[in-house]
Amino acid sequence: MKRSARRSASLFILSLYLLLVTFFGAAALAEETAQVPSPTLAPGAVAYDSARPESLLQEQLAAHAFILVEESTGDALMQHNADELMNPASTTKIMTALLALEYARNAFPTIEEGLAQVITAGESVTQLPSDGSVIGLREGERITLKDALYGMMLHSGNDAAVAIAEFISGSEREFVDQMNQVAAMLGMTGTRFSNSHGLYSPDHYTTARDLAIATRAAMDIPEFRKMVSTLRYTIPQSNVRAAYNMQNSNAMLNPDGAYYMADIIGVKTGTMSQSAYCFVAAARRDGVTLVSVVLYSGMYYRWYDTRKLMEYGFSQYGSMTPEEIYAAAPIDVRAIGFSTDDPNRGELTLSVKAQNPLADVRITGPIADVQAYADQYRSYSTMQITSDLRAPISKGDVLGVLTFYTPDGDAPRYDLVASRDVLARENAPLTIEQIAERARSGEYIVLSWDWVALPVAVGAAALFVLRAAFRRVRSRRRDARQIPKPRRRSYQ
Repeated sequence: MKRSARRSASLFILSLYLLLVTFFGAAALAEETAQVPSPTLAPGAVAYDSARPESLLQEQLAAHAFILVEESTGDALMQHNADELMNPASTTKIMTALLALEYARNAFPTIEEGLAQVITAGESVTQLPSDGSVIGLREGERITLKDALYGMMLHSGNDAAVAIAEFISGSEREFVDQMNQVAAMLGMTGTRFSNSHGLYSPDHYTTARDLAIATRAAMDIPEFRKMVSTLRYTIPQSNVRAAYNMQNSNAMLNPDGAYYMADIIGVKTGTMSQSAYCFVAAARRDGVTLVSVVLYSGMYYRWYDTRKLMEYGFSQYGSMTPEEIYAAAPIDVRAIGFSTDDPNRGELTLSVKAQNPLADVRITGPIADVQAYADQYRSYSTMQITSDLRAPISKGDVLGVLTFYTPDGDAPRYDLVASRDVLARENAPLTIEQIAERARSGEYIVLSWDWVALPVAVGAAALFVLRAAFRRVRSRRRDARQIPKPRRRSYQ
């Protein structure tokens, strides 16, 4: 009985302990969340109409500062407070990743070899503030540069950022100096970094415009694109701990989440009490890639802000390849010597094939400008027919070359290719070039009736006309001789 009572008392104490832990833990979590501001829309803001994204207004976004740019040109489509100095929080790691990837692909024969380099974490990875996000690196732990980058970009590991910085430059201070040098080279005039991870410092700041510049530079690296568009990743077992599973903090990448957007391809979140909620994103649709930066937004509004900006951008910008432009108004030619059974009487539509299939050529810009270029593409291109267009012609035969001159100054060349077979007429007359070639080769030339029929007919007609004219002249002369001449008469 006493044993049962003691057991009941122990269970009661344990339950009370768990209740207190749960209560105070939830309170602590609420307090931590409350420490990060979460801006919302201004009272009385005009309601956003998702059916008309082109009508987006600044007041329909919660972010204090934002910018939307087209990736390839850097053109700003919409912006607000884009040059105001702001603390970027973990979006700082975009620059850290850029430097690390440049190191991997320039210091080694291949970028894959560079990413396979092993980092040994130092003591400093364990001395970071406890309120920041980490992947739990331990002193002496060995991890590849690739895995550290994934841990930094997906899980926002501050310890991974420090480990990367020390591995590349020997110390984080030296690495930060390089970050600032690269920022200056890229034209990020409103930026100063004091660490590699983004934890608050009064000497650590940037602007929405500068973050867009850094992101565009990083997105030029295929490995960066792949990394920031990855939803889940596992860091393999290391020398001191088991494998570590992660999910990207970018909620717009998760197809099972409420904020998913299929066009999103990255990039990086950031959260801190001095920065509120930040998000740098990239999205691609119909050949157009956009980069947006929202700073000091709300916990959920950073996703809403980003979606609104992206939809606005896609309503303003368009992109077409030369192949797509050509397909809307292809070139037609007419073959000679075609078969009398040809239903199109020798008419042939030419298709195009890029001479350099690896080149990614696009005409990108405001939709009206792209459409105007497409409507007048023949004014911005040159065509050279390299064939005599004489049947027979086989589907796929290269008959000429089309050169486009894009607004960016590129001049991609495309083969003009036969889109169908054109059979030759039987006993078709030889061309002058064919006759000359046979004459030079000494080959006996057999002239077909088709070849001589027209000259013979023309010659016969000419002889008939001349004969008729000659007979008329003779007839007139004969009649003139038969008319009696008047006699002279004199009258007295």
